Amino acid sequence: MSKFEYIDNVFVKTKNPKKMLEFYSKTFDLPLVYSNSCVQRLQVGSSADRAMLAIVDENHLVGGQHSLLSFNVMNIEESYEYFMKQGIECDTHIRKFGPSMEYIYFEFRDPDGNINTVVQCPEITQGLR
Repeated sequence: MSKFEYIDNVFVKTKNPKKMLEFYSKTFDLPLVYSNSCVQRLQVGSSADRAMLAIVDENHLVGGQHSLLSFNVMNIEESYEYFMKQGIECDTHIRKFGPSMEYIYFEFRDPDGNINTVVQCPEITQGLR
């Protein structure tokens, strides 16, 4: 498997994104660094740490489920092959998102059925971290 680099996101699913954003940003003094109609991302630690608390509007989710954690790796294809060979249940094939489709990911289930994400971000593959 491609080397695990860092936790990219911890996701919080909510019915009221505005209220959750206000709670976490004020309670922990976390700055808002990204926002769209589905997710707001708050920076945890320095920007070099890359850890984010992502507040997800559950009204945008299919089936009401969402990842709990996002693990960043250098090589998504290598990681996906590893998961498949290990017999780990993967909910998705490798997908892309972002303004230039630069974020590449797949989701998997842990032994308790929780959904988690493995992602390859351009910041790490291009040495921008």
